[in-house]
Amino acid sequence: MASKAIELLEQHAAKIVLLFTDVEMPGGPDGFELARTTANRWPDISIVVASGGLKPNPNELPEGAVFLDKPFSANIVHDHLDMILPDGRKPELIGPQAVVQGWS
Repeated sequence: MASKAIELLEQHAAKIVLLFTDVEMPGGPDGFELARTTANRWPDISIVVASGGLKPNPNELPEGAVFLDKPFSANIVHDHLDMILPDGRKPELIGPQAVVQGWS
């Protein structure tokens, strides 16, 4: 899946402001490697890496990337995006009780 993400970044990087990835993905590379590749090739893209099990080791995340430990609420995601996204691209929180679902 990371290879597909890289293909999409190669085609659409000028329109992408955020990479939000899980650490564990089928077929390799993992989300940490995807984050490093993205930071090196497209430094203007903000990066969030999430995991419910694996934690990053020192220097595993690129500078400026954010790690989120699952489970997390929409408020936590909103606050992290608000910190890392450039002005004019800030998120809007729709509901105070919203929860990010669909991820284990």
